[in-house]
Amino acid sequence: MTRVARLAAAVLLIGTTACSDRRNDTDDAADRVGEATEEAARDVREEAREAGDEIKEAGRDLRAYTYAQRDDFRTEVRRQIAEVDDEIAELGRDTRGAAGTLSADANGRIKDARAALDRELNRVDDAAEDDWNDVRDGVERSLTQLRQTLADIRGSAGPMGGRAAGQN
Repeated sequence: MTRVARLAAAVLLIGTTACSDRRNDTDDAADRVGEATEEAARDVREEAREAGDEIKEAGRDLRAYTYAQRDDFRTEVRRQIAEVDDEIAELGRDTRGAAGTLSADANGRIKDARAALDRELNRVDDAAEDDWNDVRDGVERSLTQLRQTLADIRGSAGPMGGRAAGQN
C-alpha cells in the first residue's frame, strides 16, 4: 500500500506542477497581449493629440490675417488645402493596400467637409472689411472640420487588427 500511496502522491505532484506551468504560460501570454494593446492605444492617443495640436496651430495662423491681407490669407489656405488633399490621397492609398477602399460613409464625409471648405473659401472674394472676421473664421472652421474628419477616419483603425481606416 505504501508503494501505491507514494506513486499516487508522485502523480498528483507532477500533475499539479504541469498545470501550474500551463497557467503561468497563459498568464504570460495574456500579459504580453495586454501590454501590446496598451502600447497601441498609447500610440493612437499620441497621434490624435499631435493631430489636434496641428489643427490648433493651423487655426492660430489663419486668425492672424487681416482684411488687408486677404490675398495672403487665400494663398495660405490654398497651401494648407493642398496638404490636406495630399492626406486624403494618402488615406486612399493606405486603405487600398490594407482592406480595399474607403467606405462610402467615410468617403462621403470627406467630400462633404471638402465642399464646405470650398464654399467658405469662395466667400473670401466677396468679403467686406466689416464681415472679414466672420468670413475668415468660417474658412478656419471648415478647414479644421476637414482635418478633424480625416483624423477621425484615420483613428477608426483599432489596435490588434481592428477596422482599417475609413472602414465600417
